[in-house]
Amino acid sequence: AFAGATVEPYLSERAVVATKLMVARTAANAITTLWTYTPENMDTLADRAANYLSGDFAAQYRRFVDQIAAANKQAKITNDTEVTGAAVESLSGRDAVAIVYTNTTTTSPVTKNIPALKYLSYRLFMK
Repeated sequence: AFAGATVEPYLSERAVVATKLMVARTAANAITTLWTYTPENMDTLADRAANYLSGDFAAQYRRFVDQIAAANKQAKITNDTEVTGAAVESLSGRDAVAIVYTNTTTTSPVTKNIPALKYLSYRLFMK
């Protein structure tokens, strides 16, 4: 009985750690997918992002991409987002909140391919 009582908290904590790792990886993959594109794959960006978005936010994101796609393709803009860190802020049942830190580099022949750098963080509410 004593061994069972000491093993249970350990196994429970390991399950929480594994869940947090999965949430952090999913959040990082979502942000990378949402904000990484080239002129060649801009048309499929909203469809790729649909794997991570739902409801009103998915519709808003699709409208946003539709608005910028033609101009970004014409300017041959490439956006490359690199995740520099991700952490889980909270877990509650099937819901989680994650924080993702990124470095994003944007290039375009219009700007002589001089990179524009952005350092951003995102707070994701995941279900």
